[in-house]
Amino acid sequence: MSYKYPYQIASAFSKNIKKGIITTLGIEAHFSLESGAVDGKEEAKVNPLEFHEGFSRFTLVLICKSEAPDKRTGKPTTYTKRVTANIPARVDADKIIARTKACENLLVMREYNATPAPAQSSENGQQGESIAYTTVLSMGTGLKGKTPAQVLTENGKNKDKLISQIDFLSQKVKEYPANQTQIDAIREAIALFDAKKLAATTAPAESAERAVTVYEANFKPLVSTLDEQGRVLVYSVTIRCIPSRNYPYEVTIKNTRAHWDGSVARPTAQDPHDEITMNIDEATWNGIVSDMERSLSAFTTYNFGKQFKKAEDANRVNRLKAVQEKSQTA
Repeated sequence: MSYKYPYQIASAFSKNIKKGIITTLGIEAHFSLESGAVDGKEEAKVNPLEFHEGFSRFTLVLICKSEAPDKRTGKPTTYTKRVTANIPARVDADKIIARTKACENLLVMREYNATPAPAQSSENGQQGESIAYTTVLSMGTGLKGKTPAQVLTENGKNKDKLISQIDFLSQKVKEYPANQTQIDAIREAIALFDAKKLAATTAPAESAERAVTVYEANFKPLVSTLDEQGRVLVYSVTIRCIPSRNYPYEVTIKNTRAHWDGSVARPTAQDPHDEITMNIDEATWNGIVSDMERSLSAFTTYNFGKQFKKAEDANRVNRLKAVQEKSQTA
Protein backbone atom coordinates (compact mmCIF):
# COMPACT_ATOMS: atom_id res chain seq x y z
CA MET A 1 0.00 0.00 0.00
CA SER A 2 1.29 3.46 -0.88
CA TYR A 3 0.74 6.71 1.02
CA LYS A 4 0.98 10.14 -0.55
CA TYR A 5 1.71 11.88 2.75
CA PRO A 6 3.04 9.18 5.11
CA TYR A 7 4.01 11.57 7.92
CA GLN A 8 0.81 13.65 7.89
CA ILE A 9 -1.09 13.57 11.19
CA ALA A 10 -3.80 16.16 10.50
CA SER A 11 -5.20 18.44 7.81
CA ALA A 12 -7.78 21.17 7.38
CA PHE A 13 -9.58 22.56 4.36
CA SER A 14 -11.44 25.78 3.56
CA LYS A 15 -13.10 27.11 0.43
CA ASN A 16 -14.07 30.66 -0.45
CA ILE A 17 -16.70 30.14 -3.12
CA LYS A 18 -17.03 33.83 -4.04
CA LYS A 19 -13.29 34.27 -4.62
CA GLY A 20 -12.71 30.77 -5.97
CA ILE A 21 -9.95 30.09 -3.46
CA ILE A 22 -9.23 26.74 -1.80
CA THR A 23 -6.83 26.67 1.16
CA THR A 24 -5.43 23.49 2.69
CA LEU A 25 -3.35 23.03 5.85
CA GLY A 26 -1.32 19.88 6.34
CA ILE A 27 0.66 18.98 9.46
CA GLU A 28 3.35 16.31 9.41
CA ALA A 29 5.30 14.76 12.29
CA HIS A 30 9.00 14.50 11.50
CA PHE A 31 10.32 13.16 14.80
CA SER A 32 13.85 11.93 15.39
CA LEU A 33 15.58 10.54 18.47
CA GLU A 34 18.89 11.73 19.85
CA SER A 35 21.64 9.92 17.99
CA GLY A 36 24.54 9.82 20.45
CA ALA A 37 26.33 6.49 20.79
CA VAL A 38 26.80 4.99 24.26
CA ASP A 39 30.54 4.44 24.10
CA GLY A 40 31.80 7.23 26.31
CA LYS A 41 33.77 8.74 23.41
CA GLU A 42 31.38 11.46 22.36
CA GLU A 43 28.91 13.36 24.51
CA ALA A 44 25.45 13.51 22.96
CA LYS A 45 23.66 16.85 22.68
CA VAL A 46 20.41 15.32 23.96
CA ASN A 47 20.02 12.79 26.75
CA PRO A 48 18.25 9.49 25.93
CA LEU A 49 15.09 10.23 27.95
CA GLU A 50 14.68 13.67 26.40
CA PHE A 51 13.78 11.71 23.22
CA HIS A 52 13.73 14.50 20.62
CA GLU A 53 16.92 15.75 19.03
CA GLY A 54 17.13 19.37 17.88
CA PHE A 55 15.51 19.04 14.47
CA SER A 56 12.63 16.83 15.62
CA ARG A 57 9.63 18.83 14.49
CA PHE A 58 6.12 19.28 13.18
CA THR A 59 6.02 20.67 9.65
CA LEU A 60 3.14 22.93 8.64
CA VAL A 61 2.26 23.37 4.98
CA LEU A 62 -0.33 25.84 3.67
CA ILE A 63 -1.43 25.49 0.04
CA CYS A 64 -3.65 28.08 -1.65
CA LYS A 65 -5.25 27.34 -5.02
CA SER A 66 -7.25 29.90 -6.96
CA GLU A 67 -9.53 29.30 -9.89
CA ALA A 68 -11.19 32.72 -9.89
CA PRO A 69 -12.37 34.10 -13.25
CA ASP A 70 -10.44 37.03 -14.70
CA LYS A 71 -12.47 40.23 -14.24
CA ARG A 72 -11.81 41.35 -17.82
CA THR A 73 -11.98 38.13 -19.84
CA GLY A 74 -14.14 35.95 -17.58
CA LYS A 75 -11.74 33.06 -18.15
CA PRO A 76 -10.55 31.11 -15.07
CA THR A 77 -7.12 32.14 -13.78
CA THR A 78 -5.38 29.34 -11.93
CA TYR A 79 -2.46 29.70 -9.55
CA THR A 80 -1.08 27.75 -6.62
CA LYS A 81 0.97 29.06 -3.70
CA ARG A 82 2.70 26.89 -1.11
CA VAL A 83 4.36 27.96 2.13
CA THR A 84 5.90 25.90 4.91
CA ALA A 85 7.13 26.29 8.49
CA ASN A 86 8.57 24.10 11.25
CA ILE A 87 7.50 23.83 14.88
CA PRO A 88 10.14 22.21 17.16
CA ALA A 89 8.68 19.16 18.86
CA ARG A 90 10.12 19.50 22.35
CA VAL A 91 9.21 22.96 23.65
CA ASP A 92 7.27 24.87 21.00
CA ALA A 93 4.66 22.19 20.40
CA ASP A 94 3.97 22.00 24.13
CA LYS A 95 3.41 25.77 24.13
CA ILE A 96 0.85 25.51 21.34
CA ILE A 97 -0.99 22.74 23.17
CA ALA A 98 -1.03 24.65 26.48
CA ARG A 99 -2.05 28.00 24.97
CA THR A 100 -4.79 26.40 22.86
CA LYS A 101 -6.29 24.97 26.04
CA ALA A 102 -6.13 28.43 27.61
CA CYS A 103 -7.86 29.88 24.53
CA GLU A 104 -10.61 27.29 24.85
CA ASN A 105 -11.30 28.65 28.32
CA LEU A 106 -11.61 32.13 26.79
CA LEU A 107 -14.00 30.89 24.12
CA VAL A 108 -16.20 29.13 26.66
CA MET A 109 -16.25 32.18 28.96
CA ARG A 110 -17.02 34.47 26.04
CA GLU A 111 -19.98 32.31 25.06
CA TYR A 112 -21.13 32.24 28.67
CA ASN A 113 -20.79 36.02 29.12
CA ALA A 114 -22.49 36.67 25.79
CA THR A 115 -25.58 34.79 26.92
CA PRO A 116 -27.05 36.93 29.70
CA ALA A 117 -30.34 36.41 31.44
CA PRO A 118 -33.15 37.85 29.30
CA ALA A 119 -32.82 41.61 29.49
CA GLN A 120 -35.67 44.07 29.29
CA SER A 121 -34.99 47.43 27.75
CA SER A 122 -36.29 50.44 29.62
CA GLU A 123 -39.01 52.63 28.24
CA ASN A 124 -36.49 55.18 27.02
CA GLY A 125 -34.06 52.53 25.75
CA GLN A 126 -31.06 53.70 27.72
CA GLN A 127 -27.66 52.12 27.04
CA GLY A 128 -26.54 49.35 29.37
CA GLU A 129 -30.06 48.01 29.83
CA SER A 130 -30.30 46.21 26.50
CA ILE A 131 -28.12 43.70 24.65
CA ALA A 132 -28.58 45.96 21.62
CA TYR A 133 -25.85 48.12 23.17
CA THR A 134 -23.58 45.43 24.60
CA THR A 135 -23.36 42.70 21.94
CA VAL A 136 -20.60 43.19 19.38
CA LEU A 137 -21.28 41.80 15.90
CA SER A 138 -18.52 39.42 14.75
CA MET A 139 -19.09 39.60 10.99
CA GLY A 140 -20.78 41.47 8.19
CA THR A 141 -19.57 44.30 5.93
CA GLY A 142 -20.03 47.55 7.84
CA LEU A 143 -21.28 45.60 10.89
CA LYS A 144 -18.27 43.75 12.25
CA GLY A 145 -16.89 45.23 15.47
CA LYS A 146 -20.00 47.32 16.15
CA THR A 147 -23.10 46.84 18.28
CA PRO A 148 -26.50 46.70 16.53
CA ALA A 149 -27.45 49.94 18.30
CA GLN A 150 -24.35 51.66 16.94
CA VAL A 151 -25.07 50.43 13.42
CA LEU A 152 -28.56 51.94 13.48
CA THR A 153 -27.61 55.23 15.12
CA GLU A 154 -24.93 55.73 12.47
CA ASN A 155 -27.47 55.28 9.68
CA GLY A 156 -31.10 54.20 9.92
CA LYS A 157 -30.85 52.72 6.42
CA ASN A 158 -28.67 50.00 7.92
CA LYS A 159 -31.86 48.35 9.20
CA ASP A 160 -32.18 46.28 6.00
CA LYS A 161 -28.56 45.18 6.35
CA LEU A 162 -29.23 44.02 9.91
CA ILE A 163 -32.33 42.11 8.83
CA SER A 164 -30.25 40.32 6.19
CA GLN A 165 -27.68 39.54 8.89
CA ILE A 166 -30.41 37.87 10.99
CA ASP A 167 -31.24 35.62 8.03
CA PHE A 168 -27.57 34.74 7.58
CA LEU A 169 -26.91 34.02 11.26
CA SER A 170 -30.09 31.95 11.57
CA GLN A 171 -28.84 29.48 8.94
CA LYS A 172 -25.93 28.37 11.17
CA VAL A 173 -27.34 28.87 14.64
CA LYS A 174 -27.18 25.12 15.38
CA GLU A 175 -23.52 24.99 14.40
CA TYR A 176 -22.68 28.24 16.19
CA PRO A 177 -25.01 28.73 19.20
CA ALA A 178 -23.47 32.15 19.93
CA ASN A 179 -25.21 33.38 16.75
CA GLN A 180 -28.49 33.42 18.71
CA THR A 181 -27.15 36.13 21.02
CA GLN A 182 -26.33 38.33 18.02
CA ILE A 183 -29.74 37.64 16.47
CA ASP A 184 -31.50 38.66 19.71
CA ALA A 185 -29.36 41.81 19.97
CA ILE A 186 -30.19 42.85 16.41
CA ARG A 187 -33.91 42.29 16.94
CA GLU A 188 -33.76 44.29 20.18
CA ALA A 189 -32.02 47.18 18.40
CA ILE A 190 -34.53 47.18 15.55
CA ALA A 191 -37.43 47.17 18.03
CA LEU A 192 -35.96 50.18 19.86
CA PHE A 193 -35.27 51.90 16.53
CA ASP A 194 -38.83 51.38 15.28
CA ALA A 195 -40.19 52.70 18.59
CA LYS A 196 -37.88 55.73 18.30
CA LYS A 197 -36.33 54.85 21.66
CA LEU A 198 -32.81 54.07 20.43
CA ALA A 199 -30.24 56.11 22.34
CA ALA A 200 -27.22 57.48 20.49
CA THR A 201 -24.06 55.39 20.76
CA THR A 202 -20.72 55.69 19.05
CA ALA A 203 -18.52 52.95 20.50
CA PRO A 204 -18.95 49.20 20.97
CA ALA A 205 -18.77 47.73 24.45
CA GLU A 206 -15.64 45.72 23.56
CA SER A 207 -13.19 45.27 20.72
CA ALA A 208 -14.30 42.48 18.40
CA GLU A 209 -10.75 41.77 17.28
CA ARG A 210 -8.89 41.21 20.55
CA ALA A 211 -6.51 38.35 19.89
CA VAL A 212 -4.33 35.89 21.80
CA THR A 213 -1.05 34.78 20.22
CA VAL A 214 -0.95 31.00 20.45
CA TYR A 215 2.45 30.76 18.77
CA GLU A 216 4.85 33.00 16.89
CA ALA A 217 8.26 32.42 15.30
CA ASN A 218 9.92 34.94 12.99
CA PHE A 219 12.67 34.74 10.37
CA LYS A 220 13.75 31.14 10.89
CA PRO A 221 16.20 30.02 8.16
CA LEU A 222 16.29 26.55 6.61
CA VAL A 223 19.98 26.16 5.76
CA SER A 224 19.33 22.97 3.79
CA THR A 225 17.51 25.08 1.15
CA LEU A 226 20.63 27.08 0.20
CA ASP A 227 20.54 27.74 -3.56
CA GLU A 228 23.11 28.76 -6.16
CA GLN A 229 22.41 32.43 -5.51
CA GLY A 230 23.36 32.09 -1.84
CA ARG A 231 19.78 32.40 -0.61
CA VAL A 232 17.87 30.22 1.85
CA LEU A 233 14.21 29.82 2.65
CA VAL A 234 13.25 31.88 5.71
CA TYR A 235 9.90 31.21 7.34
CA SER A 236 7.72 33.06 9.82
CA VAL A 237 4.62 31.55 11.40
CA THR A 238 1.92 33.08 13.58
CA ILE A 239 -1.03 31.29 15.16
CA ARG A 240 -3.66 33.49 16.80
CA CYS A 241 -7.00 33.03 18.51
CA ILE A 242 -9.62 35.76 17.95
CA PRO A 243 -12.52 34.71 20.23
CA SER A 244 -15.06 37.03 18.57
CA ARG A 245 -14.92 35.14 15.28
CA ASN A 246 -16.89 32.06 14.27
CA TYR A 247 -13.58 30.75 12.90
CA PRO A 248 -11.49 31.88 15.86
CA TYR A 249 -8.10 30.38 14.99
CA GLU A 250 -5.89 32.02 12.38
CA VAL A 251 -2.71 30.49 10.95
CA THR A 252 -0.36 32.68 8.89
CA ILE A 253 2.85 31.46 7.26
CA LYS A 254 5.26 33.66 5.32
CA ASN A 255 8.15 32.31 3.24
CA THR A 256 10.98 34.51 1.98
CA ARG A 257 14.12 33.82 -0.02
CA ALA A 258 16.91 35.76 1.72
CA HIS A 259 20.70 35.97 1.48
CA TRP A 260 22.57 33.62 3.83
CA ASP A 261 25.92 34.88 5.13
CA GLY A 262 26.84 31.63 6.83
CA SER A 263 25.31 32.43 10.20
CA VAL A 264 22.20 34.54 9.68
CA ALA A 265 19.64 35.38 6.98
CA ARG A 266 18.46 38.95 6.66
CA PRO A 267 15.24 39.26 4.63
CA THR A 268 14.55 42.60 2.93
CA ALA A 269 11.44 44.06 1.37
CA GLN A 270 12.88 43.31 -2.08
CA ASP A 271 13.29 39.58 -1.43
CA PRO A 272 10.66 37.34 -3.12
CA HIS A 273 8.07 36.09 -0.65
CA ASP A 274 4.71 34.34 -0.35
CA GLU A 275 2.23 34.58 2.51
CA ILE A 276 -0.95 32.61 3.20
CA THR A 277 -3.46 32.98 6.02
CA MET A 278 -6.11 30.42 6.89
CA ASN A 279 -8.99 30.81 9.35
CA ILE A 280 -9.97 27.62 11.18
CA ASP A 281 -13.05 26.79 13.23
CA GLU A 282 -12.78 25.78 16.88
CA ALA A 283 -13.55 22.07 16.46
CA THR A 284 -11.07 21.58 13.61
CA TRP A 285 -8.23 23.35 15.41
CA ASN A 286 -8.90 21.39 18.60
CA GLY A 287 -8.67 18.20 16.55
CA ILE A 288 -5.34 19.29 15.05
CA VAL A 289 -3.85 20.11 18.45
CA SER A 290 -5.15 16.83 19.91
CA ASP A 291 -3.46 14.95 17.05
CA MET A 292 -0.19 16.77 17.80
CA GLU A 293 -0.45 15.87 21.48
CA ARG A 294 -1.23 12.21 20.73
CA SER A 295 1.67 11.98 18.28
CA LEU A 296 4.13 13.27 20.87
CA SER A 297 2.80 10.88 23.49
CA ALA A 298 2.83 7.90 21.11
CA PHE A 299 6.41 8.65 20.01
CA THR A 300 7.55 8.71 23.64
CA THR A 301 5.70 5.52 24.52
CA TYR A 302 6.95 3.65 21.46
CA ASN A 303 10.59 4.55 22.12
CA PHE A 304 10.64 4.55 25.91
CA GLY A 305 11.96 1.01 26.38
CA LYS A 306 14.81 1.48 23.92
CA GLN A 307 15.75 4.89 25.31
CA PHE A 308 15.55 3.74 28.93
CA LYS A 309 17.93 0.87 28.14
CA LYS A 310 20.26 3.36 26.46
CA ALA A 311 20.12 5.54 29.58
CA GLU A 312 20.96 2.55 31.80
CA ASP A 313 23.85 1.53 29.51
CA ALA A 314 25.19 5.08 29.53
CA ASN A 315 24.93 5.26 33.30
CA ARG A 316 26.82 1.96 33.57
CA VAL A 317 29.58 3.31 31.32
CA ASN A 318 29.79 6.52 33.37
CA ARG A 319 30.09 4.61 36.63
CA LEU A 320 32.78 2.28 35.24
CA LYS A 321 34.69 5.29 33.92
CA ALA A 322 34.49 7.00 37.31
CA VAL A 323 35.82 3.87 39.06
CA GLN A 324 38.71 3.61 36.59
CA GLU A 325 39.62 7.27 37.03
CA LYS A 326 39.51 6.89 40.82
CA SER A 327 41.78 3.80 40.73
CA GLN A 328 44.28 5.59 38.50
CA THR A 329 44.61 8.51 40.93
CA ALA A 330 44.84 6.28 44.03
